[in-house]
Amino acid sequence: MRTLFISLFMMVLCGQPDAFAQAMFVGYDDFCGVPVSVGNTGRGAIADRDAAGNPFIVIDPDMFSNWTNSRLFVLAHECAHHRLGHTTNLGKMNRSSPWGTRSQELAADCWAAKALLDRKAYFDVDRVVRNHVSKGHYSSDGYPSGFERAQNISMCVFEADLNVRDSFYSGCSMQNSSCNHALHARGDVMHCRHMRQAHLNGDVIPCQHACRNIYGGAQACHPRGDIVPCQHAAPVHPSGDLVPCQHAAHPGGHRDLVCR
Repeated sequence: MRTLFISLFMMVLCGQPDAFAQAMFVGYDDFCGVPVSVGNTGRGAIADRDAAGNPFIVIDPDMFSNWTNSRLFVLAHECAHHRLGHTTNLGKMNRSSPWGTRSQELAADCWAAKALLDRKAYFDVDRVVRNHVSKGHYSSDGYPSGFERAQNISMCVFEADLNVRDSFYSGCSMQNSSCNHALHARGDVMHCRHMRQAHLNGDVIPCQHACRNIYGGAQACHPRGDIVPCQHAAPVHPSGDLVPCQHAAHPGGHRDLVCR
């Protein structure tokens, strides 16, 4: 029966895009029984469903060339996407929404961490967290940053079992660090200190020169007024000067996971 299922699975898989067409079946995910294949995905591990709605997992072999990755955690993480409904049509629709990818990745990390905790696989979780910590605050394509994932996994483990605090992460702790992120990334607007003449063409004042009109009476020589050098100062930038922001986004600093 299993041989028949494997054959059917490979037939369906061959009907998938080229990225999965050359995938080789290697077994079943021990966390949820989903068939696992190895193939060039170009983006690590993938949890998805075939045209018939059957779940599967494909893992790029390059993912395990980096020994900082835990194979157990990767399998548990991809299984979590199936268990949490992320591979359903509704799950895919939610993933495309703002913050959808971030939310699903953190949820899958949490599920995987607790699954490994049940197996006392503390070393694997420790390895994953240290790997994420090394990636810092960088994030892209909607994915959470390394620090976000490390802190999320730690909190999930601690919430699942408070007794693991001493056995898990003996070399890691939450510490305060100063914030170096400016509150206003584009800078602060301050009153402009650069002054210039308000009217570059001069000021117009009532004409002070008397002339005679055609009737012999007195009148201003310049009916529209005299132009004299402007004596009024005005800022060069009325809306203010833009200067580098000196305000920290988080005055109290960051709570970061530090591992030694």
